Amino acid sequence: HIRGKDAITKARRTVMNGGIIAIKGIGGFHLCCDARNENAVRQLREKKFRPVKPFAVMMRNMTAVRNSCIIEHINQEKILDGHQKPILLLKKKSSSPLSDSVAPGNPKVGIMLPYAPIQMLLFDYPDGIEMTDALIMTSGNPSGAPICHTDEEARDALQGKICSLILSNNR
Repeated sequence: HIRGKDAITKARRTVMNGGIIAIKGIGGFHLCCDARNENAVRQLREKKFRPVKPFAVMMRNMTAVRNSCIIEHINQEKILDGHQKPILLLKKKSSSPLSDSVAPGNPKVGIMLPYAPIQMLLFDYPDGIEMTDALIMTSGNPSGAPICHTDEEARDALQGKICSLILSNNR
């Protein structure tokens, strides 16, 4: 087990090297990869047996959202950046760096902003790693199974099968 700053750095490095990780959030685990890396997103689709259903994307901040998506109404920005942190469907820009496999054949993508400290640390950590501005954040479970809530459930269902690394926390 790696703990503390080394665990965060290893998770960030794994994502930037095209890997898939499981990350413990507030309501359970999410599966995560670089939403700009076509190979990583396709690999996640294959491992989750999810050929076309869109993946949600967590963006670093509103600047990253504006770089990838069209904000049609000022209310969209207020809602996205509000305290509830919902997933909002936004039109993807033709110049968006997001992988086409994020939402195959769909002009819109589900976008959210970080809401948990561990998610914020994934995007911004002083370890010298150049981190992506967009992460897939999808339910941490095999196809048809309930979402993993505990570290033990995540190890049993996800480790080595869907993801190569689990980043947990005790918040």
